[in-house]
Amino acid sequence: MTTNLPAIPKRGNLPAISTTINGRLPAVVTQPTRRPIRALNKFAERAEDLALYEQRLHKAFRDIKLVTRYPHDDHAHGLLDGAADLLAQYDSRFRELAAELKRDGETFHPADAYDEDGNLTEARVRQHIGLLLASIPAGAKAGNPEVYLGMMVEEVMAQEGTSLAALESACSQIRLTLKFQPSIAEVIDAIVDQDNLWSPRWSAVDDCADYAEELRDELKIATELVAAEKAKREQQRLAYEEEKRIETERLHAAHVAVGDRVRHITAGGVGTVVGDDVPGRANYCSVRSDKSGRLIDVDRQYLEKLALT
Repeated sequence: MTTNLPAIPKRGNLPAISTTINGRLPAVVTQPTRRPIRALNKFAERAEDLALYEQRLHKAFRDIKLVTRYPHDDHAHGLLDGAADLLAQYDSRFRELAAELKRDGETFHPADAYDEDGNLTEARVRQHIGLLLASIPAGAKAGNPEVYLGMMVEEVMAQEGTSLAALESACSQIRLTLKFQPSIAEVIDAIVDQDNLWSPRWSAVDDCADYAEELRDELKIATELVAAEKAKREQQRLAYEEEKRIETERLHAAHVAVGDRVRHITAGGVGTVVGDDVPGRANYCSVRSDKSGRLIDVDRQYLEKLALT
């Protein structure tokens, strides 16, 4: 018995597609627009690989954005190295994969499969639903067969943004998991599942190259900022070391004894230590000034010991 898809209300007068012709699948199976399911699955595997890589690009981009805001962060160098390694993978492998998938994607994502709103055309939906139902036994089916077929097409078309690859993969999934013709709900569930898988794949095919270059640009900026921060820290370290050196020399100068020649590090006066202790003033000593000849009580920390000449 031949079952014809009914015309869908308010969607034009496209011819109904027969699910069987003399007990055989319709001729649409052998049309050039059909590809082996194995080819679609292989494309899906490669696109999934690219999609997972693109997720890593997104994370690396967020990390490098943080580095540009906080170039002094202790983890900055590790994040820069990770992003650079990711871009090296793009240059050695994923650039070519993205280009190949973009080229092959025209076969699995043809423009003529979609209407002006970016949704699958009614002809494409009828084609694949017809093939799906013709390839699975009907079983004990309740309700009106024509309404069942017509409303299934209608509900599939109501799924906005579904790609042709998602529809084909959903039909394949149903054929491999159900022994009898599916309910409309089962078909929609399968399409939603496949949409969720295919959406990041097509995103990667379309945008991976752009994301890689954006990461490359951001990495360059972040690398320069981190280098500048490193130079700043090195200057600060050197200044600190110099301060420590001066302080060490100052403390060393504080250990002066009677007879040592000294210089006041702030006032610049030179003299000779003539007394170790000053009553009531800890760490002070008495110095006779060369200039005035007077005795001056000086805090040892301000004295610099002079080498004997």
